[in-house]
Amino acid sequence: MEPREEIKALTEELEHHSYLYYVLDQPEIEDYEYDRKLRRLEELERAYPQYASPLSPTQRVGGQPLSQFEEVHHAVPLESLQDVFSFEELEAFENGLRQSLSAPVYSVEPKVDGLSVALEYRDGEFYRGATRGDGVIGEDVTENLKTIRSIPLRLTGAPSRLIVRGEVFMPKSVFLALNQEREERGEALYANPRNLAAGSLRQLDPKVAAARQLDILIFNLQLVEGMTFTTHSETLDYLKGLHFKVIPYRLCTNATEAKALVEAIDAHRSDFSFDIDGAVIKVNDLAARARLGSTAKFPRWAAAFKYPPEIKETVVEDIVVQVGRTGVLTPKAVVVPVRLAGTTVTNATLHNQDFISDKDIRIGDTVKIRKAGEIIPEILEVDKSRRPVDAKPYFLPDTCPVCGAKVVRDEDGCYRVTEAGREIAETLDATLPLSVRDKALEAAFTLLAQAKAQRENRVELQKIKQGYQVTCHISGGDMDLMAVTLYVPDRAQAEMVKRSFYKDPAGVYKLVLASLTKDTSLAREYFIERQEQL
Repeated sequence: MEPREEIKALTEELEHHSYLYYVLDQPEIEDYEYDRKLRRLEELERAYPQYASPLSPTQRVGGQPLSQFEEVHHAVPLESLQDVFSFEELEAFENGLRQSLSAPVYSVEPKVDGLSVALEYRDGEFYRGATRGDGVIGEDVTENLKTIRSIPLRLTGAPSRLIVRGEVFMPKSVFLALNQEREERGEALYANPRNLAAGSLRQLDPKVAAARQLDILIFNLQLVEGMTFTTHSETLDYLKGLHFKVIPYRLCTNATEAKALVEAIDAHRSDFSFDIDGAVIKVNDLAARARLGSTAKFPRWAAAFKYPPEIKETVVEDIVVQVGRTGVLTPKAVVVPVRLAGTTVTNATLHNQDFISDKDIRIGDTVKIRKAGEIIPEILEVDKSRRPVDAKPYFLPDTCPVCGAKVVRDEDGCYRVTEAGREIAETLDATLPLSVRDKALEAAFTLLAQAKAQRENRVELQKIKQGYQVTCHISGGDMDLMAVTLYVPDRAQAEMVKRSFYKDPAGVYKLVLASLTKDTSLAREYFIERQEQL
């Protein structure tokens, strides 16, 4: 195949698989195979730059950071919506529409809590993307938007000019993973996915935006040349056919049906991969929209029903401290289980000592909690009128609850272990995969913390042909964190393993690594050391 033809074929194939993976969530090939094809395309484009396109799948992440964002004047204003906060207000909104419309049909959609943008295509190619700004003038964030894999860079069968509006968001799973990493490093947690998504999209370096794994849902057709539509739902179906990732919608004909759909979205809000803060009710007929027009602030044909944040009362049963890989102590409140935003909450973040002291949170307190950004359970306030008489102020320990080393407060307000895991770190093999090392460290710290609390895990000894199989079930809460299985030649060594599972971090860490990596030398090294001690 000629280089030009191969580049074209690979580009089309990669675009197809990106659509299946990032829009439909129905991948047909493994990541390895996709990456191999992408590598081949990169090689061809380097060898034949005259055939390379700026919209190639290899150009999702741009090169040099920008010095500033250019202004963009929106061809069609990106209007905001009027808010309604109760079903009475929703009914009043619908009654007002019926004074102008005889038999209106409504589209009801989840309201994504993200950052609104406009995407412009010319002759089927992604030309420019801009933030909403003030609705009339936004900022050109084209390079950052190109890093969002669900945004098609080319459209098949598209009109000469097309502008769509969508909401950029950070998936909940990505947000939780980023915050977990920050917590382990002792850094302040991000407040919510929306703020992080907005900040990521306005980074001058596209590589930063790419690392944040943003996504988008398209919810409106702003402008199309050479085509006409009669309803909003038709436009969404059309955009879906162009391979855009489109907002889900349902149609209804009155306020009662709209109320039921709004309640259904609220009931399933935890099922969405993205954060929502309400539901949007829109007139479906486009001609009716044109007749209704807009006020100075928002269109008359749509409203946003805003969900109040769900707040529940519970009781703080305990405050536990976790030790991260960097030695940072992170407090968490163990609370009486309560159903909140679609899930059962048993823990709430306490951030740090300053947070605990400012709110004066104590064990036994009755507290109000909510999910920050609908994701992270946090304590809002304490009902001090219901505080037990023996409740005492809580302070983080002076020594590490795992290794006993001294704890100090650093300049950022984090409590950090001065010698945390030093013995473990000395045994750490940097050539092993990070996931293996992390799992071993987690198991070692969990075992030792349970030993200090005089808790034991189930240890099983089983006779096998080659000797004995020793399995220790390391529990975290109500479930197994992991099971460490070792194979030893005789009963004496099996008993020694059973007795020493709770003795020291380096030994436990070595045993876990031996189990995970099936490295018999680590196990032998452990037994030799213990026999010398005995």
